[in-house]
Amino acid sequence: MSTIKCTFQSLEKLGYLLSGNWNVSKLDQTKWYTIDYQKIEVLQEVQNEQALLLKVASYP
Repeated sequence: MSTIKCTFQSLEKLGYLLSGNWNVSKLDQTKWYTIDYQKIEVLQEVQNEQALLLKVASYP
């Protein structure tokens, strides 16, 4: 399996990447992707909180 395909599948499983077939034509089997920006925002908030805690913990 290619690295890109594996990465896309991993991001889908984690919920950061949403996918589906939103085509009107049943013949068009294109798989579309979109980013779940709300989930990314939550991740950023958690990372910011962790960074703040590390900064406070290292303060003399």
